[in-house]
Amino acid sequence: MTISELQSRVSPIYGTLKGYFAVAPGNERHSIFGGEATELSRGLNSAIDKLNLATGKNYDEFKIHASSLMVNRVNQVMIRSLDYRSKLNGLIGALQAEFFPEERGSINTPMVISNVQSQAQYQQQAVIVEISMKIAEQRAEYEEGTPERTFIDKLGEALKTAEGVKDIIQSIISLAMATGVGFDFLKKVFGA
Repeated sequence: MTISELQSRVSPIYGTLKGYFAVAPGNERHSIFGGEATELSRGLNSAIDKLNLATGKNYDEFKIHASSLMVNRVNQVMIRSLDYRSKLNGLIGALQAEFFPEERGSINTPMVISNVQSQAQYQQQAVIVEISMKIAEQRAEYEEGTPERTFIDKLGEALKTAEGVKDIIQSIISLAMATGVGFDFLKKVFGA
């Protein structure tokens, strides 16, 4: 098969991947949960399967696999936005270099992230997961409708969109004040 024939087979898939990248959740979100996570991983992985068939090569290293996380006793599917964007960016870059070198520099795919920044994001995500686990464990101890249960439920929701430790602390303080839970309750929930 000639390079021209391969390009014509790969071109529609390549365009789809660039479209996915253009609308990919930005770096400001650390995690993607639920149906959105499932759809993003399914879409990317399906495009990679088509790419494998079209080229006769294996691009499975760029597939994204959602993680499973228990939040408030509900199994949540989750992918890190950074992982999704990195895999997608890497695949687009690989295809560009192999099949469309004339496009070099014409799309905004390079994603430069320092090790320090990546480590900080990982640590913040770990804090969010740890707090989610702690409140999920405590949830059953409090009857629905009580200030404590309301605090736990609302904090669980806030953690889904938290962008970092600062957001978590602000959520804990504002929710504690809004629901009327005291310092002793917070110490018990967070194991202090």
